[in-house]
Amino acid sequence: MRDKKPARVAASLTIVGALVFLFVHFFPFTPRPNAHVQEALGQVLGEETSRLLGSGGRVLVFARDTRKFESPATEMQLRGFDREQQRAGRRAAVIRRIKVDPLRPLAVPPGDFLELLRKTSENDVVVSFMGPPALSDVQMAQLGSKRARVAALCAGSMPSQVDLRRLFTNDLLHAAIISRREAAVTALRPDTPRGWFDLFYLLVTTNSLAELPAAATANR
Repeated sequence: MRDKKPARVAASLTIVGALVFLFVHFFPFTPRPNAHVQEALGQVLGEETSRLLGSGGRVLVFARDTRKFESPATEMQLRGFDREQQRAGRRAAVIRRIKVDPLRPLAVPPGDFLELLRKTSENDVVVSFMGPPALSDVQMAQLGSKRARVAALCAGSMPSQVDLRRLFTNDLLHAAIISRREAAVTALRPDTPRGWFDLFYLLVTTNSLAELPAAATANR
């Protein structure tokens, strides 16, 4: 009997190990986003909104709907953005939450972007946490010359999928946040939101288009 006990223990450990493997394989753990980084991202978008906003202009926001599919990063970004808007003494006039399939690339439906832009003035700012307005030439032709300025989060692989330079040239994008090709590595923890932002992201404006990745400028 004494000889069988180690065998039973080994068998039990094998079973437990197999169960853990299956659980991790079929229900992978997704690390929670860094709140400092995500809120800083929202704050920088908020600061650019203040820079772009004209006298009496409105702030209009596109963000993913997180009621069915959670997105902690989205909520953190919006929290940082709202905090910066409150600091500037304003609130977003319109917030459109778009339902998205989590298995598909994140993007605002072109029709929704077109509809909103046509209702804006040159003093307004549209802020998109779902990427830039990827409109066709036909849709662009339907826009008037006096419309809102646009600030958009274009992180991850988005710059390789959408020609951001074309959007800047056509006055459809005025500020874009893109991911750094190589995130800064440091053992120090930044003590400001902008410090966290600068580790992982880059702000591109009409005055710094040279910062755009080559793939984004050549993709037609």
